[in-house]
Amino acid sequence: MLSGFWTLFCTALTFLTRLPLVDRYADPAPEALARSAVLWPLIGALIGVVLAGVLLALTPWLGGAIAAWLAILAGLLLTGAFHEDGLADSFDGLWGGFNPKRRMEIMKDSRIGTYGALALIILIGLKVALLTELANAEPTMVCAVFMAAHALARASVLPLTRWLPYVRAGADNKPVAEAISASIAALGIALSVLILLALLSWAGFSALESILLSAVLWALLLLLWLSCAVVLRRKLGGVTGDTLGAVNQLTEVAVLLLACGFLRFKAG
Repeated sequence: MLSGFWTLFCTALTFLTRLPLVDRYADPAPEALARSAVLWPLIGALIGVVLAGVLLALTPWLGGAIAAWLAILAGLLLTGAFHEDGLADSFDGLWGGFNPKRRMEIMKDSRIGTYGALALIILIGLKVALLTELANAEPTMVCAVFMAAHALARASVLPLTRWLPYVRAGADNKPVAEAISASIAALGIALSVLILLALLSWAGFSALESILLSAVLWALLLLLWLSCAVVLRRKLGGVTGDTLGAVNQLTEVAVLLLACGFLRFKAG
């Protein structure tokens, strides 16, 4: 049981990060990668811990803004800009083409276009502003927000792969996405719910407050994911690896934005 969990954990870690050494314990088969999706929210939470540590460690020495930039850089190095690349490709394709076939061609092009560049500039700018705002919060709250944002961002893949077909034929990720069953998606979402409730409790909220805040956040994220699903259905007919990465990034920023807004409201 322990060895099986370890293989699943290393498979998820290898898929979502660029950490060395763990790939020797991972299972590269598409079915194993799909099963590891159950743990993607957990991997996201662990990534959040690392980035929160960078922000908290550097803020007293360099100030919130520079610490925010370096925390973002740490995230890019840790993940290989896996999802940011998907965001740029998605915006280029979805808004640069006039039909699904052309949009898919643009998304496959390694060159970045105007829409993709603007999307990255706005995304990184928003993250810097939000992390600078967050840098002065209590350390526990900073860690909780980072962990929640990254856990829920990775969880966003699960419902989208169930709602929409994977439309890029021959892609390496297609067998993985198609092997994510309803039970895998449900278990991953359940883990995300538990992680969020645990983080809210750790941040000092009562059980009732944690449940209410979690319910509001999940409702807003569901609305975001449904909106993305509608756009992707209309423009592409389904999802690709790039679009899943884009939704990941939109989810992360949405959680950070809601958390910073809530902290401002609470402080006022």
